[in-house]
Amino acid sequence: MKNILTIVIGAGASHDCVNENITNVASGYKPPLVGDLFENRPSFSSILSRFPRAAGLSDEIRTKMSEDISIETILREFSDEEIFDLKKAYWQIPLYLQELLREVSNNYVKDNGGTKFNTLIREAEKSNYKKILVLTLNYDLLFEKAFEITSGLKFGHIEVAKDYISKGKGRWSLIKLHGSVNWTRKILNLDKAGSNQDILNALNSLTTELELDDKVLNNQNPFGSGTIKVSNKFHYYPAIAAPIEGKDIFICPAEHIAEATKHLSECSDFLFIGFSGRDENVLDLFKIIPKVNKVKIVNGKLKSGENVLKRLKKCDGGFSKYNNLEGCVSPGGFVEFMGNESKAFWDGV
Repeated sequence: MKNILTIVIGAGASHDCVNENITNVASGYKPPLVGDLFENRPSFSSILSRFPRAAGLSDEIRTKMSEDISIETILREFSDEEIFDLKKAYWQIPLYLQELLREVSNNYVKDNGGTKFNTLIREAEKSNYKKILVLTLNYDLLFEKAFEITSGLKFGHIEVAKDYISKGKGRWSLIKLHGSVNWTRKILNLDKAGSNQDILNALNSLTTELELDDKVLNNQNPFGSGTIKVSNKFHYYPAIAAPIEGKDIFICPAEHIAEATKHLSECSDFLFIGFSGRDENVLDLFKIIPKVNKVKIVNGKLKSGENVLKRLKKCDGGFSKYNNLEGCVSPGGFVEFMGNESKAFWDGV
């Protein structure tokens, strides 16, 4: 179907969403790539120190990463730890990631300055696309903030799944496949008996595996401060999927996956920004795409973008048949694309 667009956003989009030469930013809160989540920045270390058992893993994480072992492989090792008391240390990592990306969302861009997400949304609003699906792998809130400022609309409560679907006269939908810093899930095996403990002590007191409710809920103040606290006599845990090798899972509600599947089955135009193409379950979603008419891949460098294209072409369906390859990979990142190439993408829509 014509006039339908899918925008796929990965960590590289947030990482390169601002031209720091012209925008006032706190560089210590620059959105990290996956491999930078445990980087030894003062701002990151300050957040990590709030989660002592996760901080206790940081030396091992950084040492292994210096030996070219990926963060996904390292976190898989921690999550699969057979000694139960040691495995509990891993449970603090999603708490750290939630707090880290929340503070990045709030503190990176100063003075309510705009980002390339604002510009992207404005350009999309002026296009002839009647339906736009934003499929993001990021936990942060940078896109949501830009959308609210630019369009005057906001994505609402995750408990009402449709609040993320068909916003702005039915045009925009946002699907956060790997969860969000403002989403939570109830811890089922920490009930009223443990409600007087803080979350770290409560987790440490568990004698069985962590059990989480399937239902995703909203944190009370998505742009505000605070790690998830006790509410209504229960503890809550971040609804985010930590980057673990071989454990690609979707955290968003089933209604969102259904909406994404329906949209992709009708869509032929695609814009990828900062997406590595390494998430197998995301690539599996693309197998339903019947035909690809237009594609642009923005991934920092020409070579890395070409690698994404190769991974996409290995998918069954429309991407495997797409042969109009000239110019479909951008030589630069998000900032460069919005400055030099975006007009050409929207032309002819």
